Amino acid sequence: MVRRLLPALAALALLTPAAAAAGAASGDSAAGEGRELRAAVFEATVDLFEDYYWDEDRLDWEAWAARYRQAAVDAETRARFDAVMRRMVAEVGDDHSRWLGLAGLEPGAAPITAPFEPGGSAAAGGLDALARPDGPSAGHGVPGLEGDDRAQGTPTPSLGMVVRWVGGAGVVVERVLPATPADEAGVRRGDVIVAVGDAPLEGLGAAGVGLVLGAGVSGESVELTLRRAARETLTVSLSPRFVAHAELQRTPTAELLDGAVGYLYVPSFTLAGTGARAHELLADLLSRGARSFVLDLRGNRGGSLAELGVLMGAFLDGEWARAVARGRVAWTASFERRAGGEAGVALLRAEDGRLVRSAPVASPALVTGPLVVLVDAETSSAAEVAAAVLQATGRARVVGTATAGNVEVVRSYVLPDRSQVLVAVANLELSDGRPLDGGIEPDVTAALDVRELARGYDAPIAEGVRLLAGLPFSPGRWF
Repeated sequence: MVRRLLPALAALALLTPAAAAAGAASGDSAAGEGRELRAAVFEATVDLFEDYYWDEDRLDWEAWAARYRQAAVDAETRARFDAVMRRMVAEVGDDHSRWLGLAGLEPGAAPITAPFEPGGSAAAGGLDALARPDGPSAGHGVPGLEGDDRAQGTPTPSLGMVVRWVGGAGVVVERVLPATPADEAGVRRGDVIVAVGDAPLEGLGAAGVGLVLGAGVSGESVELTLRRAARETLTVSLSPRFVAHAELQRTPTAELLDGAVGYLYVPSFTLAGTGARAHELLADLLSRGARSFVLDLRGNRGGSLAELGVLMGAFLDGEWARAVARGRVAWTASFERRAGGEAGVALLRAEDGRLVRSAPVASPALVTGPLVVLVDAETSSAAEVAAAVLQATGRARVVGTATAGNVEVVRSYVLPDRSQVLVAVANLELSDGRPLDGGIEPDVTAALDVRELARGYDAPIAEGVRLLAGLPFSPGRWF
């Protein structure tokens, strides 16, 4: 792997501080050092893709590198170099491999991550090596994933809701965050905010959103006038308090719908404990009489494969997917119930049976009734895998709009200048070898219309409940 990298690293080693000082007057040493470092970073990146990308025939890697090598080495600024590297990695053509440079991956856009050790490398390390210098970790240290403080968010005064201005409807509540002032005051998704205190929002357009948000950060109690389902008008009083939005917006929520339908919304798999929290919510719904379920993965752009594995244990036992790299099975994903069902564990096992990763959950829920999964164009990565597996195995019907087909497993590598690049090192398939990377075509097409939401109608949820309605309950009944 290091056949191109070693000469560049050797050249770097020759650029001692003394040598740099000797040529400082002309600036030749500084320029040369920058050029050699760019060359080392470029060649390390090429080697990673050529040696570890899951599909070795994806591109002619030598020709691919040749198209960008000169522009990368000659780049006069860091911004120019990063632009060249982004274009080069983008040419690979998947939605997980990505040039990060010196910047981290934004929270909420995290790809599937999982432990994957392709072998030793002078250029490889992964973000976990930076976060935990005392040794290798489980491989989920990408910013925005579990254990990263940036994913938890900085608490700020807030009312605890996500709002959006919609022409013809007004300022619509898109989501109410759990355990926040809005939640406790009874604000509901789909409510239209028509006034903040004595200030009506009619005629303000998108500026009305700013007025609502400003009321949240003021720190003072505020009255909101709401229109519900285009009929009922009510006033609620809210006292803003500090809320970690980044965390709460990624927290699963649940409710019991009419007809004993349990509704679970999982907005992301980026937070540690997401899978365990989903089990708690499902168990509560079951105790309240839920007989069938809607799993809402709309807008979920993925995250930790470990958290996904825990969630899948609520619906499936045994092996449910496998990761394939260069024609071989790298590892399999499964869920096992233990101690008479009182405990469970999500497992990743290597091809030789070696345990790669385990994620236990106490008192796992067991959902045996009919299941509908909601998806949209933003359902991606780990969330897309969940929906694809549940659909392909016959465990659930899928309702919504087509998804993108992004199901690669990614690994982060640290380069000689401490830049980072994400490389798709494996692709996920069903246990029987059927591919999962073609995107999901829903069994029933239904798209959310925010104007309809303001009138109290969520079309995908309505279609999901319609599918479930009237079906006799039978443990283990699938579609």
